[in-house]
Amino acid sequence: MKILFNIPVHENMDVVCNIVENIKRFVQNPIIVFHVNPLFRDFDPARLAKYSDVIVNPTQLNFIKYQSLLHILMANFYQTETIDYDYHCFFYSNEMFIRPGIENYIKDHDCVFEDYRQQENPRLQELIRACSEKNYFDPQLLINNHVEGTLYSKKLIKQIFDFVLYNMVSILHSQTSIEETVIPTLAYMYTTAEKRVPAYNHFQDWDRELTSEQLNYILEPNQPCLVGHTGYNIFGNTDHIFTVKPVHRTMQSQLRRLINSL
Repeated sequence: MKILFNIPVHENMDVVCNIVENIKRFVQNPIIVFHVNPLFRDFDPARLAKYSDVIVNPTQLNFIKYQSLLHILMANFYQTETIDYDYHCFFYSNEMFIRPGIENYIKDHDCVFEDYRQQENPRLQELIRACSEKNYFDPQLLINNHVEGTLYSKKLIKQIFDFVLYNMVSILHSQTSIEETVIPTLAYMYTTAEKRVPAYNHFQDWDRELTSEQLNYILEPNQPCLVGHTGYNIFGNTDHIFTVKPVHRTMQSQLRRLINSL
């Protein structure tokens, strides 16, 4: 099994290299594709040249904080579409693996989400209007979810992105994080074998890293997932948590140091 990791990066070359080492340590035969923000002036591709399975997308698209990443995620997908792999994972630069085994966890499924949930969210109004006007899909069925850490079969993510490319191109540069609605909604429409237990951990306070005690709890086998581990009410146990976020984008991060020492 091969997993391709779709990763936008915008700062700290040391952390970029650490992301590669972290993924390669815990994942079998990964392929990694980076999209580099044009404002990332210190990005040094020479430091990645030793990795035959790391690709730097030559296309650099602009991104504004809190706006949509959908066009960037799609650019990375189409840049690597001819590569042979099985699963596509969206992975962000403040995320790290903490245990191996993701391959066995996702086999026989075509996508993995932490949860499927609908919610009232004013950011969705733009997409709801577009759906109503263009008849993309029923706006009452929209699902909102973070995409980082989620995985899809290559066939499924191609269905999703081809649908957007040919039907919804006008929303690619949305003023909101439209990928958090478009991708899970279309995945839910197309999936035939989804898995709804979490593959990753979200801490509720986005500025606060896990403590060493919390990390150690998650690393203990077969512990119940507590509400404090994620922002949502989830099922499963700590064996199902393979990555954690946030990990601050600095090599001085205490959590990053802890994970690197595992």
